[in-house]
Amino acid sequence: MISINVQRNWKNFTSLRLNDIMEAVMRNEEERISVIIPVYNVVPYVEKCVRSVTDNTYQNLEILCIDDGSTDGSGKILDALAAADPRIRVIHQENRGISEARNRGLSEAEGNYIAPVDSDDYVHPRYFESMMHCMKEKKASLVICDFRPFQDGEDPLPAASPKISYRRLDCREFYGTVHARNMTWGRIYRREDIGNLRYAPEVHIAEDTLFTLSVVSNMDSPLIYMTDFPLYFYRKRPSSMMRDVRSAYYCEIGKWYLENHYLVEQGSWNYLVCLQAVKMTLAYRYLTSFQTDRKERTREADRMLRACLGRLRCEKKTWLLHAVMFLMPPLYRAYRIKNDPTLPDFEKKQKRYRTDTRGLT
Repeated sequence: MISINVQRNWKNFTSLRLNDIMEAVMRNEEERISVIIPVYNVVPYVEKCVRSVTDNTYQNLEILCIDDGSTDGSGKILDALAAADPRIRVIHQENRGISEARNRGLSEAEGNYIAPVDSDDYVHPRYFESMMHCMKEKKASLVICDFRPFQDGEDPLPAASPKISYRRLDCREFYGTVHARNMTWGRIYRREDIGNLRYAPEVHIAEDTLFTLSVVSNMDSPLIYMTDFPLYFYRKRPSSMMRDVRSAYYCEIGKWYLENHYLVEQGSWNYLVCLQAVKMTLAYRYLTSFQTDRKERTREADRMLRACLGRLRCEKKTWLLHAVMFLMPPLYRAYRIKNDPTLPDFEKKQKRYRTDTRGLT
């Protein structure tokens, strides 16, 4: 009888232990963050970037380094780092651009949370711990931190903070906060909210903005939290991945939206991408006014603006403001000058360049 009881107790104990282990494994999988780092020719910076991730207090990470055809040895540094840390996975591919590199990371990611990090930046030692605490405690959809910009030669030390507070952003605050709206780094997304959305390779300016707004636009009831504490360190350098801005780039989000609007009209904030398309197309029309083929480009912009404004479902005041700026280009110019007093100098240079170009032809 004793032997039978012992066997039963042992089986029960074993069963409980297995259940505990399985629950721990499931919990571990559910809280894993996939960190996506696109890498292209950043030998001086990439090791510090990756080590700032691996040395974080939050250790449940999958670190996906996408070597986008680097020719300077960045890929070898990544391979050496991966050999020393099993959480690092290096994916080598031909050069396809930053959007395609990020998309490869999204396709390969296995974690339930996504954290993009740029390869020339680095993060605070408590970056993931702090934001995941907010994510879990507040049941947040998206958690964003402030950032500290720095230049080569500077090395801002991460500030210590016993407690980092977060505040909730409503729709107006989120869209009105430049960093919250425009960047893709300095935040943690839920993988379920990203779904099949991807970065648009055909968009060359504000592709980060388009991606972030697309994800948020598809959320049923967005719970977005942000801290003003700088947990992300952003390197400003002339040779970074930022491209020269051409006026033609400003119409790309409008074109993307009109072709793909059905992808970003699911959630309660579903007008955000459309509003961004209107703003960018207004800027495109303004910039083309300095070009020799401005009549044709202006007609193109007007067609896009009519279509976007026809789909813009936002508060009446916002809609009327942008509709009036569409109908009255001088008002849009006055609006731009109010926000950027240096604009008249820019206009003089553009007019002078156009005159010189005509003289050459």
